[in-house]
Amino acid sequence: MNEERLMVIKIGGSVLSDVYSYPRVADKIEGLFLNEEKVPFIVVSAMKGLTDVLLNVSKGDIKMLNQIEQLYMDAAIQIGGSGTLSRVQKELFLLRKIAVDNNVSLDIREDLILSFGERISKILLAEAMRQKDLPVLELDACNTIVTNAVHGNARINYEKTLKNLVRIKEEVLRNNTIPVIEGFIGCSDNGEITTLGRGGSDYTATTIAALLAIKNVYLFTDVDGVYSADPKLVSSPIIVRSMDYSEGVEAAKYGVKRFNIKMFEPLINYYPSTIYVGNESRFGTKIQKASNATGSKPKIIAYKNLYNRSLIAIIGNNVDRAKLIHKASLALSEINISFSAAILPPASPSVVLLFNDKLDAQTINTLHDALIGSE
Repeated sequence: MNEERLMVIKIGGSVLSDVYSYPRVADKIEGLFLNEEKVPFIVVSAMKGLTDVLLNVSKGDIKMLNQIEQLYMDAAIQIGGSGTLSRVQKELFLLRKIAVDNNVSLDIREDLILSFGERISKILLAEAMRQKDLPVLELDACNTIVTNAVHGNARINYEKTLKNLVRIKEEVLRNNTIPVIEGFIGCSDNGEITTLGRGGSDYTATTIAALLAIKNVYLFTDVDGVYSADPKLVSSPIIVRSMDYSEGVEAAKYGVKRFNIKMFEPLINYYPSTIYVGNESRFGTKIQKASNATGSKPKIIAYKNLYNRSLIAIIGNNVDRAKLIHKASLALSEINISFSAAILPPASPSVVLLFNDKLDAQTINTLHDALIGSE
């Protein structure tokens, strides 16, 4: 099989929004595999919102287990197949057992509980694919992704993980199978399950792509790409069509798209895969080592609350930062707002404005309109 056929696809939790999502995603994978003759390496996230629910369970809210069990059992029934329900039931039984066990240290226990979101999600997607007679190679992240022992925000050991991935790649190419693996989780050298931090499935996907020198990574989400600002705050954000790795790192630093900042590390150090962010109708954002985009406008405005203070990060390469600060100051003065300080991080494609108060949506819209505008 030609290695050029390989691609990495991360199925985000926002795409897995209900019990009918897994068959729908399996349909899309079937279309790629059969019609376009691609071999997708599938990285799957937990169902939408389930990680937060599992986090509450790990903190002692055992009643939330009922919601999780009902949702995943309904999904298993919807998919069908003789083994689906049994496998999901076994995982849910183990989840409940761990959730009520107070003899495990809190950090290990939290990672164990959080891992079930991806573990069960992988089972469901793999079974949905089997219902379509797709040649699934179901992988175990714990036996594939080797990490350090930092619970809650583990870092992948690339050398050890590479050995596992090379073996898997050889099997995939030899048998023409579709590998499916959990994102977000791995295992340390001592066999303990670890999690990679929020947005960790993206980190899993880019690691697989970079270590195996796979050209393209597709991050499937429920929107068309990365927005120029939070659409909950800005009325007319635009899709950022092109970004480079440095802008991606900066965006991750300030919480844009919940990117995991570690996701760019393997791309920088091993192989510069291109990331596409979007959905089946449009992958609107391309992130690559060096962007071809030019122009004087920034690309993203990110807002963060800092208790009683706040900041706005204005992100974009090839921007005159002094002119940007002046323009922001003029726009804010029209609504009687001023910032307390402007920070120009060295060697970073951003300007950070600090404010002594929390900001309202009008302030953020004003800055967005003045600095980025509309398409």
